[in-house]
Amino acid sequence: MQYLSENYCYPTATDFVKLLEQEVDSSFYKVISEGLESTILYDNQLVGVERIPEGKVEVSFTLKKIDEVSQANISILNELIEIGQVDKEGELLTIDQHRVSGNEHKVRLELHPKSQKIVLDPNYLLLDRNRKNNSKNL
Repeated sequence: MQYLSENYCYPTATDFVKLLEQEVDSSFYKVISEGLESTILYDNQLVGVERIPEGKVEVSFTLKKIDEVSQANISILNELIEIGQVDKEGELLTIDQHRVSGNEHKVRLELHPKSQKIVLDPNYLLLDRNRKNNSKNL
């Protein structure tokens, strides 16, 4: 196999990223860029959880996206965030996915009857600086 860096007999990380981009669907380019080409961290926080009538819950949260090298905040545009509901044993009951833009958000969810806790990003898809502030008991 010929590598993009022809002076070397082994592929470099840059070679790997270029080959990966050729093989995957374009919808994964953002994941490749944030995970392999730069250091993007999130500072997400579950601000509040309030039960509302008709078996629903209103969830308030903030999202921040930070370039770890420059410490610059990055605009959140059409970001996918998951919100999970957990029972008293810690088992994940449901996951709701929401597309969000901006930093502050409120969403309404159907409340699962066994739900005891609401968790922001329950599957750890985002590299968060502080995961301890991503959940609240009902």
